[in-house]
Amino acid sequence: MGGSDTANVPGTLPPQQPLRIPGGVLDPACRPRDVYQDTPREAHPDGSPAASVAQRYVQLVKQARYGDISALFADDGLSLPPSQHVVQGRAALDTFYPQIGQIAPKLIAVGYTSSGNDCFVEMAAEEDVDGERRYVLVAVNHFTVNDQGLATRMITYARARQPVFTLREE
Repeated sequence: MGGSDTANVPGTLPPQQPLRIPGGVLDPACRPRDVYQDTPREAHPDGSPAASVAQRYVQLVKQARYGDISALFADDGLSLPPSQHVVQGRAALDTFYPQIGQIAPKLIAVGYTSSGNDCFVEMAAEEDVDGERRYVLVAVNHFTVNDQGLATRMITYARARQPVFTLREE
């Protein structure tokens, strides 16, 4: 979907307009990809148990401590990553998370929204954009924690690299 595909669709932003979102401003020259103009600002979560687990997850990824991520989960914890795998239970989590080291993502948490035992984290990752390393809004991670402050579930909702559908002008 090129920028002109949404030019006359009510409620859409003209393609040349910058868009301010958590973390900074998206570069209109890169639409439809969600590429930040500059390195996005890191968000700071509240002190809720779910936000603390989400923040620790981001810290462990940034420190390349992938083998320590499974300790954030309850023994029967569930992770639903964008790979479409279902990763449940201590043994599966212990095997899965070190594999993230193969892609070694460079992440910035640009937004946290939490309530009770749930926290949503908006994630930007450094990627190649037209031969440059730039940050792109890539996913929202949803963490649910139990009363012990351990993740019972983490679901990653990834942004598509290409539009999934195109709006037609009427």
